[in-house]
Amino acid sequence: MSRECRRVRGCFLALEEGTLWSEEVEDVRAHLDGCEGCRRAWEAWRSDDRALRGALASVGAPHDIAGAVVMRIRSSAMPRRAGGRSGALLRWGLAAAAAVLLVAGAVAVFGRRYVQVGRVAALEGQPMALQKGAGKATPVQIGSPVYDGDVLLAGKGSRLTVEVDDGSLLDVRPQTEAQLHGGASRAPCARHFRHVCLHHGEVEFDVRSTSRFQGVGTPFGSVYVRGTRFRVSYEAGVRTMLEVIEGEVTFSSERGEVTAGPGSVWAIDGPLSLPRLVRQGP
Repeated sequence: MSRECRRVRGCFLALEEGTLWSEEVEDVRAHLDGCEGCRRAWEAWRSDDRALRGALASVGAPHDIAGAVVMRIRSSAMPRRAGGRSGALLRWGLAAAAAVLLVAGAVAVFGRRYVQVGRVAALEGQPMALQKGAGKATPVQIGSPVYDGDVLLAGKGSRLTVEVDDGSLLDVRPQTEAQLHGGASRAPCARHFRHVCLHHGEVEFDVRSTSRFQGVGTPFGSVYVRGTRFRVSYEAGVRTMLEVIEGEVTFSSERGEVTAGPGSVWAIDGPLSLPRLVRQGP
């Protein structure tokens, strides 16, 4: 299987749930039109995914069903025939056990897609998070878990700080949308490294470790971490701005890259532009 096929197949969940950007949808659809193997894999994936979701939706298991089944079994002092009340109880127990196995299987399948990478350490206003598979964004609170693949949303007058579990701090500024691409969620993105994908707005990243994220990516360029603290903003369709607060970073576009030192400010003015120096550091 080619690298492109692996990338496209990693996009199946986001394609099904409608969380791909429009240009990414066109790219994936074009590949599926021209690749019979990936097209068959996509059809099989959709069939399996919908069957599992449908099975989960139809399960009406009672609360704490696993414990109830165990208690019923232990309360049976001696074997009985599978008839009458005891037969009904046995059938109920078997159905309940099947429900438990189904739910446990679903947790095993879907649980791998949700890897916690940190928590909300501070906030102002009412920021939101959109988890993969969720129909809409929900408000977050201090202490709320943050998962790989989450889209973090801070509206006007809102902001939040995420404490990554490696000690790094990600500050999401007002009127910003950013998605976490740590690799565990297989969230699709044109930037092939573990990063915070800045859709629009501004983030400040105080990086203590690169075990989770290696930098910040935008449609115009990327910032690779070298043990540092920096601020990145992206004005959709206009430019990406970088301000290095401490340390050094690599600032790159499709045309080339530079090493940006502390105190310097840089800009990329389009997808095919080189990084340009706006202000030299001290």
